[in-house]
Amino acid sequence: MSALERALAALRDDREATWAQAEAMMTDGYARVLTLEAERLHVMRELVDLANHTDTADRAAALTSKLDGIGRELTALRSTLNDVKRRFPRNEHSPSPLSPQTATG
Repeated sequence: MSALERALAALRDDREATWAQAEAMMTDGYARVLTLEAERLHVMRELVDLANHTDTADRAAALTSKLDGIGRELTALRSTLNDVKRRFPRNEHSPSPLSPQTATG
């Protein structure tokens, strides 16, 4: 479990935590997810390149192992992020910064 995942899990379990704390931590979590996805694509491309060579079995095995680790970290991180998201549901008092605001009046 990564330090970020541990921090997210602690936040999820902290009954005193606020949405502002959760939002900042979740932003970091989703940024890490994007980084892992990019790394996974890079490793997959490298594996495809290695498939065209007969003398690269050791490198292919190492990349496959790395790919498995990235997959496990992504699964765990996404699960923890979903737990935090459920712990801090959005409401009309805390609109999403990505959602358009409607004028009332």
